Amino acid sequence: MNWKPLAAAIVLLLGLSALFTPAVPTSSAATTSVCFGQSWPSGYIRTNFYFSWNCGNYPSYPNTSLLESYYDKPGGSSMEVCNDNFIPTNWVLTGTFWRSTQCSTGGPAGKNMATIRAVAASDTQLSICANSPIPAGWHFVSQYQAAYGCGSLTAPYHLMWIIARN
Repeated sequence: MNWKPLAAAIVLLLGLSALFTPAVPTSSAATTSVCFGQSWPSGYIRTNFYFSWNCGNYPSYPNTSLLESYYDKPGGSSMEVCNDNFIPTNWVLTGTFWRSTQCSTGGPAGKNMATIRAVAASDTQLSICANSPIPAGWHFVSQYQAAYGCGSLTAPYHLMWIIARN
């Protein structure tokens, strides 16, 4: 039996299937830029904003959001994001801080950045900001004031919560 035509057909089918298989983004390619006013792709969060001529010749800064994927991050991962974001499901807010080179419009010095953390399956207790959402299946245990963490420049303390898995 001549196997060459069969082998060629298999190679052709494998090649065609690769054309129709959706690409899974890698962590290095999991960023995208979106003009202000455009919708964000699902699973992404803003990590910076800036001016781009690709988004029009606007007289004001900024006009573009830099987005990074959070959906493919494993439990226990942390991200530094702009502090004007939503907190994704199964993520918690663990801190806020000021960074002049990111998420800044040059306005008054506030806490323009936030550190968020993906809840891991192995987590049993977490320390989170008091204004963080509590994930489903978790409950409030206690609170404390920290020297750093989640306050604002106008607040004299940083209120933190301890939460535990139900």
